[in-house]
Amino acid sequence: MVRIKRGSLFATGTCLLAALILSAGLAAAQTVNVTGTMTVSGSFVTGGAVFYTVVLTNSGTAQQSDNPGAEFTDVLPPELSLIFASANFGTASFSGNTVTWNGQIPASGSITILITANVSPPVGDCPSVISNQGTIFYDADANGTNESTALTDDPGTAAANDPTSFNFIHGAVIAATKAVTGTPRELQNITYTVVVTNNGCGAQPDDPGTPEFSDFLPSSLTPVSAGAVGNPGPAGTTAINTNTNLVTWNGVIPPGGTVTITIVAMVKVGTAGQTISNQGVVSVDADSDGVADLGVLTDDPATPADGDPTNVVALAAFVVQVPTLSGLGLAVLALALTAAALLLLRRRRTA
Repeated sequence: MVRIKRGSLFATGTCLLAALILSAGLAAAQTVNVTGTMTVSGSFVTGGAVFYTVVLTNSGTAQQSDNPGAEFTDVLPPELSLIFASANFGTASFSGNTVTWNGQIPASGSITILITANVSPPVGDCPSVISNQGTIFYDADANGTNESTALTDDPGTAAANDPTSFNFIHGAVIAATKAVTGTPRELQNITYTVVVTNNGCGAQPDDPGTPEFSDFLPSSLTPVSAGAVGNPGPAGTTAINTNTNLVTWNGVIPPGGTVTITIVAMVKVGTAGQTISNQGVVSVDADSDGVADLGVLTDDPATPADGDPTNVVALAAFVVQVPTLSGLGLAVLALALTAAALLLLRRRRTA
């Protein structure tokens, strides 16, 4: 018969109980806590590119697994157009204006998601501030289901869990067309009609030192005149440099406004059969800081291509055709001239 001492049994039970308590404590300690920050940089004007950097950090003791459903989602605001999304770990996907990320985040680890978009407010919308905020889905109790959520935070502000915002700059967005009328015949005039439109939220200012429109006419043309009409607002000022064939325009184009520039030029002799190609450029101050940021080329509205020059083929000058006579015609002409001379001579004798 085996005897078990009470002390030994008590000690064994105590050890088992301690092991169970320790095991339960370890299991309870396996937690996931994911937070995220979102920063933004780029050009905050219409047509400008903006770049969001999202950092997701797991401060828990267990890994955030790639559970069913996305671990991160960001629906960009309507003032932005999504271009691309990527991540240094896991899988970043994008469709329409929505970014999703699926993947694992180790305990005490982090991942980075990069989002690229263009600023493109809807027509007529001129916001002052554009805000964006993503949503995090995580498995707080590490049971394989993302039951917890959190919002991204802008680390550049003191507030917690606030959206990431930037001030939208009300700049100009310019489009320009150039049409041509008239017969491009040597020694005759053709007329270029340039229409510059501001589709932006801010005015295109009359920047100092830089014409808002420049057009070097090709050497096959001689500039004759230039003028402009604004709608609404002033017409601005046109000028022609006859030494360089440069036509310029200086002025302001308000939001939603247009300016129509008319250039008359004569086709030079010796250009028949040549293609006369002409294209102007508009200097655009997209951020309204008094300095031109980019150039927009004129487009020929008569062609399906975008941003192409306006072309015409020069025709030869009119030539006066002198009729020719056959041999018989020349003989008849000679007889007629002889008869006329004899008649004139007879009149003089009888006079």
